[in-house]
Amino acid sequence: MIDIFNSPGKEQFRIHKELLCSRVPYFEKMFRDGGFIESVDQTASFPEDDPAIFSLFLEWLYTKNLAPINVANSTETSGPLVDLMRLYQFADKLCLLELADYAITILVSNYDHHHLPPSQFAMKLAYEITGAGSGLRAFMVNFLFFRVEQNKWGTKELCE
Repeated sequence: MIDIFNSPGKEQFRIHKELLCSRVPYFEKMFRDGGFIESVDQTASFPEDDPAIFSLFLEWLYTKNLAPINVANSTETSGPLVDLMRLYQFADKLCLLELADYAITILVSNYDHHHLPPSQFAMKLAYEITGAGSGLRAFMVNFLFFRVEQNKWGTKELCE
C-alpha cells in the first residue's frame, strides 16, 4: 500500500501499489523506478489537487467506471460537470489518456443528452486548466463555433 496526500487538509488516500503502478505509468515511475524519494517513502504529495477530484480518479482506477452523474447538482461554477473538466485536467497532467478520454466522453455526452450548452464559465475554465492541443479545448472551440454559426450567441455573449 502507498499513501498519497492532498491539500488543503492533507487528506490521505491509501492505495494498492500494484493496481496504481500497473494502470498509471506516471506512478510506476514514481514508486518503482527508484530514482525518486517517493519510491523509498512509499508516499507522495499532490498539494495542488482537489481531494474530490482525486477521489474520482480512484473510483475510476478501482472500477474503470464513474458513477452516473446528476447534472441537476451542477451550477455554473461547480458540480459534476466542472468536476469532470477537472478530472480531465488531472488525467492530462498524469498523461493518462484513457482517463482523459473517458472523462471528456462523459462530459460531452451529458451536455448532449441534457441539451445543455457549456457555460461561459466552463469555456473559460477549459482554457485556464488545459494546454494547447487539449481535447477539452477543442470541444469548447467546436461548441463555440456551432453557437456562432447557428446565430445562437450575439456580440454581447461573445464579448463576455
